[in-house]
Amino acid sequence: MSLRIQYILFIGLLHGVFVLFSLQFLPQRPWLFLLAEVLIVLSLLIAVRIFRAFIAPINLIHQGTQTLKDGDFNISLAEVGQLELNQLIKVYNHMIAQLREERVNQREQQFFLERLIEASPSGVLILNFDGMITAANPTALDYLGRTREEVLERSLDETGSPLARRLSRLGDEAQVIRLDARHTYRCHRACFMDRGFQHAFILMQELSHEIHAVEKQAYSKIIRLMSHEINNSIGAINSILKTILDYKPGQEDQDSQEMDEALTVAMERNHSLNQFVRNYADVVRLPEPHMMDTDLNALLEGISRLYKARCDELAIDWQWHLSPEGLQVRADPGQLEQVLVNVVQNAIEAVGSDGQISVHTVSSPPTLIIQDSGPAIPPEIQEQLFTPFYSSKKNGQGIGLTLTREILTNHGYEFSLGTGPDGLTEFTIRF
Repeated sequence: MSLRIQYILFIGLLHGVFVLFSLQFLPQRPWLFLLAEVLIVLSLLIAVRIFRAFIAPINLIHQGTQTLKDGDFNISLAEVGQLELNQLIKVYNHMIAQLREERVNQREQQFFLERLIEASPSGVLILNFDGMITAANPTALDYLGRTREEVLERSLDETGSPLARRLSRLGDEAQVIRLDARHTYRCHRACFMDRGFQHAFILMQELSHEIHAVEKQAYSKIIRLMSHEINNSIGAINSILKTILDYKPGQEDQDSQEMDEALTVAMERNHSLNQFVRNYADVVRLPEPHMMDTDLNALLEGISRLYKARCDELAIDWQWHLSPEGLQVRADPGQLEQVLVNVVQNAIEAVGSDGQISVHTVSSPPTLIIQDSGPAIPPEIQEQLFTPFYSSKKNGQGIGLTLTREILTNHGYEFSLGTGPDGLTEFTIRF
């Protein structure tokens, strides 16, 4: 039973007794009865006033607790003209103002943090206590290769991303993760407390461009120095050899023939060495692409005509799945053709004979996929692909994929090379 009802029952019972007592004066002393009734009315008025005086704080307390329960800190209480109650109201209003200010500050900081995370050039993942991803900024989604719906409320392993699987084994210290020869990330995992629970966050920064720039600067300097020294030496040696070849007085015919053969072999080796160095120098001297509208299907048809005789000889079957509406891309036609030559050449060498090469073009989004039925690429080689001048071939220089990487990177294209679940090795270019 509430305090209000108890008070009403008490006042009602008390004044009922007063009325019954005053009725005793009605027959003999009416004036006492009237005086008693007046006193009872005055008592009721005083009781009502007292009731309003003590029920007001109860109403205010109820209103204040309801406001706190609803989380509405915008309502302040008005003073009621009672000294003690006004002091309580001032304390309450001051508390509400502080709570309101703190909530506004918290929301502003939360909004700023969310905007900062979204705009950060580094990838950011936030995980809850159970290891589920609760937030991921656009950069992180780009690194993982997944959409927001494919990531949120899932564990790192459940996303199916190769990078996420590596992140699931990440310790508390910063670590450099080399996903493949083209993608390297610096990752750091740390923890923070939120509402009494420990949460983790992961920061990711791609180092691929920086590593690529350092590598290119290093090998460019070496190749220039090597080319300069070797070309100078080869030019002088060839001049001497040619002079000796032209000057043969007093030699027997047999000796002369042997001398001619020896000098010719030496000059051919010099030429091969010169070409060997020039192949490396071509990577360094690669010009900036001259971008123009390019018909990719026409380029592919030209490449197929170039290798038709060889493919017929090796019994390699070409399968075409070209976009019917054609595919126009912005590219340097000469450099893009060089990329296609390298890719098709590698595919033919991988197939060997009695295989197939499939060419797929997609208009939206603009994509080229060249597949071959050659052997799968082993994981240890997969990680080294596109590493400058790396080659898994016995006598390879690693020029083809290095030049391909430079051209496609300068064009701003995304590309990949690997063996899919179907066992086909595919080179993909996303324009």
